[in-house]
Amino acid sequence: MRIIHPIKLILSEIHDMKLNNARNTERGFSLLELLLVIGVGALLLLAGLATYRIVTQGNNITEAQRLLNAAKIGIQTLYQNQATYGTNATPITDVVVNGGVFPSRYIVGGNPVDPWRNDIVVTAVNPANFTIALQNVPEAACVALGTAFTPESDADFVEVDINGTTLDGTAGNEVDVANTQGACQDDATNSLTWNFI
Repeated sequence: MRIIHPIKLILSEIHDMKLNNARNTERGFSLLELLLVIGVGALLLLAGLATYRIVTQGNNITEAQRLLNAAKIGIQTLYQNQATYGTNATPITDVVVNGGVFPSRYIVGGNPVDPWRNDIVVTAVNPANFTIALQNVPEAACVALGTAFTPESDADFVEVDINGTTLDGTAGNEVDVANTQGACQDDATNSLTWNFI
């Protein structure tokens, strides 16, 4: 007959109890843990969407500035051997589009568009000047684009009209952030028209 040592017996019982207890406590995630994971995921998704909007808006503003500058130079180059841009208030958008001034990705249905997909209108103001007009520009873009050209930074710049307010660099009508913010509206209905030589 074999005698089992009492300490071994006790240790064996403790070991069996631990195994049974571990089997009883093993289970999946609790509802609270799952809700916490879902909540954190939703917050990260919202933060990502907000960042995406900010980055997209910044990219659209930068692209609009490049497009305006390229259009201005392209129009001047297209008309450099001409005596005039045309008579007063003559639309020259079609001539400019056919002359290849705007990149093809900014031509929709034969009309030039800005990064927000609104039409760009080019007009001969008088024989010596032309305008480039954008409509339905968001407020942040209005402020940035309104100060894109100034008399100090561009010798061909005459003036910019923002929602009926003309900024031409003269005293009280400086093309600066303060005046531009005052002229821009809080929504996406801003109208900007640049006048160039």
